[in-house]
Amino acid sequence: MAVEVEHADQAPGTDRQVVLGSFALVRRMPPDPAERPGYLVAEAIGQAGSPGAGRAAIARCSPRTPGNPLDEMRLQEVAQTLTTLAHPNLVPVLEAGFLTTAVYAIEPRPDGEPIAVRMKSGPQPPIQVAQWAGDIAAALASVHAAGLAHGRVTPAVIWIDQRNRALLGGLVPTSWPVSPDTQDPWRLPEGEQDGAAGDQFQLATTVACLLTGRLPASPAGKTQGDELPGVAERVAAVVKRGMARDSEKRFPTVVAFAEALAVAVQQTGEDLVAGVWEALSRNDRAMASLMIDLAERCIPSHADLPLLRMRLNGDLHPADLSSLAGGDSGASVALPVGARRFELTITTNTVDRAHLDSSVLANLLMPRTSHQPRAARANPWLPLMTGLFGGVILLALLMAVAFAYT
Repeated sequence: MAVEVEHADQAPGTDRQVVLGSFALVRRMPPDPAERPGYLVAEAIGQAGSPGAGRAAIARCSPRTPGNPLDEMRLQEVAQTLTTLAHPNLVPVLEAGFLTTAVYAIEPRPDGEPIAVRMKSGPQPPIQVAQWAGDIAAALASVHAAGLAHGRVTPAVIWIDQRNRALLGGLVPTSWPVSPDTQDPWRLPEGEQDGAAGDQFQLATTVACLLTGRLPASPAGKTQGDELPGVAERVAAVVKRGMARDSEKRFPTVVAFAEALAVAVQQTGEDLVAGVWEALSRNDRAMASLMIDLAERCIPSHADLPLLRMRLNGDLHPADLSSLAGGDSGASVALPVGARRFELTITTNTVDRAHLDSSVLANLLMPRTSHQPRAARANPWLPLMTGLFGGVILLALLMAVAFAYT
């Protein structure tokens, strides 16, 4: 296998071309610290005459020490199971198997980009990270249901497709043992044992990387969730539990972890929205600006956010208000809110141009903090009845005085 790995980056057609199943290796892929240690990862292409002829693929190959026949039977069983797994968020395994000195798996190259490309732009929005975590957790659940584990859930095997879904690849028949001295930040605290709890630890570590925008720096065994700068406390608590050193303290399943993460992000966003209203009520614009930025990252579709941004910025252009200055009842105007426009309708009989400024409109958009009790609401008939009753009393008094003098 050493000779094959050495020449794996040669083009097809050379004397030393490497063939795995019905795919030929084309070139090595750039090294990735999040990939499985000891694995050769290469671009591959389907050979002519095979069902996948001309198809672009990714091959993962590791050395193998020949074992007893029982081990080979188990390896063959796992390889066959991998090719039958199917899930919308799982990159399928086209072929998997083993040779005398190597174990390999081949998957199609997804239409999209590696999630590591997204990470280069910095921390990702929590709501987006929670969605991707849910996608990966669903894919892992299908793997676990088959009695298998992934064993290396890192950004190196996650892709984002054209519909912004997260796809999980990197399934292999078995993991090559790694030396305990290897400085691998993704190595499990419990060692090299593959299992559902280990997949959860690495998924939580990947989530931490996406939220903070940085790869884990601590070597094997250390809890890398101790520090999550810029992550809300409620969200950080979920991530830290998923990365607990003791596997018994993690969530029961990866799906439970992803669901808890989604709830934490949603609740954090709601708290931030309430905090923005409170900050605006005391005219703390700096705090309101910070909190609304965070809220837009957590729950960007919240109905209050356009109003909050408008109330905060007051960025209404005079030209946008020209249709309201004439006093038309029910006039509608499109107000800019960042990159969006918000349709606002004001129903009034008289609009005074002198008072129709951004602060007045912003006050109109503030939510009502108190409601008048039903019993105290004005009755439109009460003034009329009071006037009539008063008139009758006054007339009676005048008649009594006139009768007394006569």
